[in-house]
This record gives sequence, structure tokens and C-alpha cells, in this order.
Amino acid sequence: MAMEGESKTSARRAFSLRIAGAGKGPHFGWLKFPKSQAQGPRTIRARVFIAGTGRSGTTRLAQVLGSHPEVFAWPFETRFLIDPDGLADLVHWLHERFDYFHANAAIHRFRDLMFCSILKPMLRVLPEEQYRETVEEFLDQLIACTFEEPAGKKVFFRYVARYFEDRKELIALMRRLVDRLFSLAAWQNGKSVWCEKTPFNLLAIPFLWELFPEARIVHIKRDPRGVVESLLRQPWAPSDLEGVLAFIEPVYRRWLQTKQQHAIEQNANYREIALEQVAQDPQGTLDELTAWLGIAPTDWSGTFEPRQVNRWQTQLDAQARRRCEERLGRYIEAMGYPL
Repeated sequence: MAMEGESKTSARRAFSLRIAGAGKGPHFGWLKFPKSQAQGPRTIRARVFIAGTGRSGTTRLAQVLGSHPEVFAWPFETRFLIDPDGLADLVHWLHERFDYFHANAAIHRFRDLMFCSILKPMLRVLPEEQYRETVEEFLDQLIACTFEEPAGKKVFFRYVARYFEDRKELIALMRRLVDRLFSLAAWQNGKSVWCEKTPFNLLAIPFLWELFPEARIVHIKRDPRGVVESLLRQPWAPSDLEGVLAFIEPVYRRWLQTKQQHAIEQNANYREIALEQVAQDPQGTLDELTAWLGIAPTDWSGTFEPRQVNRWQTQLDAQARRRCEERLGRYIEAMGYPL
């Protein structure tokens, strides 16, 4: 019954922790910060997620907000909330589609994500001891017990995951994990607001509000023709127009479906801002945004270059523009841009 998992050697150091936690219900004592870490603001005043389609200004907006004296903006996409093998996938396999085999594999993948794939960037922001303890303790809450499975000359380390029939219980554990890591990063920098930017937060807004119903979600939008023109210049995207349209059109389709199905615009914690407006009037637009976030106004500088934002108007020829409008016209208008 050899399956995806860690070898005996690589996983044994976690074994005693797993057994120690076996059979225990949820406990949250570990979420208290050591006194030595309780420096700076003791309260998180606001939690902010920035969303977009990619190539719509999410990175620059996060950088600008992070220059505010009250805001800690993560300097990279954290990758463990909505990305593959992250928290959203754990909800799927520990609650929605639970079985032993998939749950075991999902926990292995999440552990690899946290302790291999994103470890180095995380440790540039967070103290290693606190990071490792926090993640290990979270994993402990997901596991009923562990065992070692012999498979020929190999031995595999297996997780018997808990089945979270109550989705809210699992979401509560995830909220505490995220808030501890994010708040620690903010407090260490003397900030009282944390801000995380991942473009495809745009397609995960209902899940993010499950985690943090009070979170402010900022969707920075851009004329889809500008997004297409920018994607054509990216090495990680298709290099031809038809490929880019096939790449981006489903993103807009899912955004519009999600927005309509969940009545996102009716939520007072959701705000759309246009990249073009930020470029044209950065001080005024960002002052409105900070007022909505409940933080003090400040002087903004080095924001956006209008010529680059509107580059598509000179770089897309008439034929390419017509093709964009044929495929994306519905979404261009839904975002409030004229055809």
C-alpha cells in the first residue's frame, strides 16, 4: 500500500510530536505569543487582502500600502492560503472530500509546502523557532495518529488525519494559524495592520472571508486590454495573443461568476479601485483607500506611471484590440471600461 509520503528517515523527527497529539481535541494555548515577541502594537487593527488578475497592479499597490507607517505588507506572495497544497486544498480533503488516502497525501503536501517550498522566504520575515512551532502545532491539530508502513525495503510515515465534519472547526484552526504568523510579522515591524497580496485572491474571496469575515479585500482592476498587452511580455505566460486570451479569459469568467453568486459588491468590506485612477490621481485615490481601511492619511510617493499603465493603447494594433474585445468585451464592460 505504498503511497505518496515521507520516508522513515525524513519524517521520524516529527513522530513523537504526532503521537503526543494523538486523540486530543482542538487546543489553542499555543496561539499565545511569548512575552519576548509581544513588542510594538498589541492589537491588529485591520486585515487586508489585495486581489487582481495579475498584471493589474497588485504588487505595486502592496508596496505602496506597505510604505504606510501602520501597514505591514508581505514582501512576497505567501503561497499557503489559496495556492496548490495550501489551506484551501486542506479544507477540500479534510472536510469536503475526506478519505484516509487523500487526507494523508494532503497533509504531507502541506507540510512540504511549509517546510520546504516556502521556508526560506518565510524565514526572511519570521523567527525560525516561532514559525516552525506554529506550523507544527497547527499540523498536530489535524492528525489523529501516525504510523509507519513497511513497503519492501522502504518504510513510509503515514498520517491518519482527523475528519472535520464541522467545517467551522477546521476554519477556526486555519484562521488562528494565519493570524498568528501574519500578526507576528506585523508586530515585529511595529505595525498594526497586515496586508497580503496574491492576485488570485480574486477567485478565493468567499474562502478568505470564511477565514476572516472582517478582512478588507481590495480588488485593483485594470482594463483587460492592458492586462493582455502586459501578459504578452511575460516569460511565464503564452507569447501569442490567442494563447494569452485562452490564459486570461477563464480568470475573468470565474471572477464575474464569483462576484455575482456571492453578492461580493454588497459587502462593505470589499472595494474595487482602478489602476488607471491610481496612476492619474495617486494621492486622492490612496487617501480614499486608507480612509476606508480606517488608517491615517499619509503622503504617497513613487506610485504608478500613467504611460506604462496605458501602454496597450499604443502597443496593441487595431486587429489585436478587436480580437481582445471579441473575447473579453463582456468583462471590459463589467469592470466599467468603455469598448
